[in-house]
Amino acid sequence: MRVKRPTTLVAMAATVAMVVSLAACGRDATVTSMDCGQGEVGQVTIRPHEADDEPTVTVGIPGWVTQTQYGALGDGSADEQVSCSADDVGILYEYASDDPESFVGYYLDEGNLEQLHLFADRYTNVRFGTVQHQDVDGADVVWSWYSYDDEYGRANVYYVSATTIDGGYCLEVTVSQIKLDKDAKVSIDESTLWEVWDQVSLGRG
Repeated sequence: MRVKRPTTLVAMAATVAMVVSLAACGRDATVTSMDCGQGEVGQVTIRPHEADDEPTVTVGIPGWVTQTQYGALGDGSADEQVSCSADDVGILYEYASDDPESFVGYYLDEGNLEQLHLFADRYTNVRFGTVQHQDVDGADVVWSWYSYDDEYGRANVYYVSATTIDGGYCLEVTVSQIKLDKDAKVSIDESTLWEVWDQVSLGRG
């Protein structure tokens, strides 16, 4: 399985060129990263980097999202990405060569936690869900969750999920909430993940 480097869901490093079809922005652009601003994107089509013959995935951006960004990781660990945020909730869509079970399982390994997040040795109340399967419009989505209180005692939760796309690729969707107030509780749950998946269209472009 590819090793994923730590990323946040509200910002991503993008250093390699790629092609993104910006459906709601009304134009195509060859970019390394694009910030489409506040609430301007309704949907975006992504595909493997420089692989025109591979299936595309159209992701509808939930109406509550306020910021959307596009990019690809320079270390080659993912192809095209869509990163969305609204307040303390983030969504990361990744089109990558990976296996859904391995992707989800990686996040449920407590030994990997320090690779995923800074200061993980100071986290408390660390909890992991189990690997589960959900049918979404005929696609088998593998998913689970993990949560923790960070080094300042603030609550965090991540829902990780993925499904196989033709040609050895998979679409990975991560929904997270990172609270900034020590006394605040997370408000997203499993239904938030499926709200996001309900707007994903898997098919050939």
